[in-house]
Amino acid sequence: MEGPLTVATPGPGSGPGASPGPGSGFGTGAGPGLGVGPGVGVGFGTGAGPGSASDSGPGVGPGPGVGSGAEIGPGAGPGAGSGSASDSGPGPGPGPGPGPGPGPGATPGPGSGSGASSGPGPGPGSGPGSGTGLRIAVVGGGPGGLYAAALLKRLDPARSVTVWERGAPEDSFGFGVVFSDETLGGIAQADPVLHAAVQREFIRWQDIVIHHRGRAVRSGGHGFAALDRRRLLVLLADRCRDLGVQVHVRTPAPPAAELAAGHDLVVAADGARSATRTAYAEAFGPRLTPHDCRYIWLSAELPLDAFRFEIVETPHGVMQAHAYPYRADAATFIVEMTEEVWRRAGFDALDEAGSIAACEKIFARLLDGRPHRPGRRDPPRPRLLVAPGVRRGAAPGA
Repeated sequence: MEGPLTVATPGPGSGPGASPGPGSGFGTGAGPGLGVGPGVGVGFGTGAGPGSASDSGPGVGPGPGVGSGAEIGPGAGPGAGSGSASDSGPGPGPGPGPGPGPGPGATPGPGSGSGASSGPGPGPGSGPGSGTGLRIAVVGGGPGGLYAAALLKRLDPARSVTVWERGAPEDSFGFGVVFSDETLGGIAQADPVLHAAVQREFIRWQDIVIHHRGRAVRSGGHGFAALDRRRLLVLLADRCRDLGVQVHVRTPAPPAAELAAGHDLVVAADGARSATRTAYAEAFGPRLTPHDCRYIWLSAELPLDAFRFEIVETPHGVMQAHAYPYRADAATFIVEMTEEVWRRAGFDALDEAGSIAACEKIFARLLDGRPHRPGRRDPPRPRLLVAPGVRRGAAPGA
């Protein structure tokens, strides 16, 4: 997975307080508080209920309070403090204090706060910490963009998060997506709801098998899981919408400079050849290093129980297939060779159908006559399908 995102934390402001007791209270403490978010932060508490006159030291001020703060790690717990209050006239008022910061889970935050009430009605909050939240734009609705959007919104529901995707929901590059057990552990910690959804649809395996010169070498205990890429996109988009993320499909994103003018954060998730990264190359300093291997992205109706590497020595040079299951009855099937072998074998002169036929012949033993998955329109049906959206002979991500 990609590295962690760093986002800005809302600054100090004031939040609403509610203390409908008789009088106005002012104290150095609050009742029990609940902190949500990451980081070590300070919560504020606002009381509700009748106040007591001239209270001092530990105890309850105007009533039980709720606090929010920024802490690190999962969990939930109360804040603590001591309060004093003096009563004079009914009504609630605002309690000043820092606002919440983003982060996974909910944990106790050490908080202290003061609230003063005068007159009826709740007091409105003001300032960056009042819960207005960051405005975030995500350019690109692939797995990376959708996952980032879901986490950013989950960590702070007050944020406004919008995703722009120029393609249709059913568009996809490739067939299956593979996750290691380590990656799945990270997803489980970051978003248990999303993890549970993808868990229900995974196909799992533990082994890697390498076939070369008639010998098979099996290595176990690795731990992989995979699912159909289109299905993954549906699950991610559903999770985003459940969290309140706006997802625009078939809609190119406005230029990054325009988005930056109206947002606090712009996330570039528009692929390996990102237009956003290219536009700001001086700032990002990207480096693209081409290599000389060619890849043909295919799929086969091939039930597999392991990550399979098939190495074939041809008159033109060495070719190999990488095959892994993404459904019980289907596997991603990637053919790899160097540029020199690709040209010697004549792949540079073949069209899509010719490339598929050549791969079927070269890797006939692995395919074992398995048919491709239904739905291909051009007869006769080959045993392999080229991946949608992937150029013939392209490198991964191209």
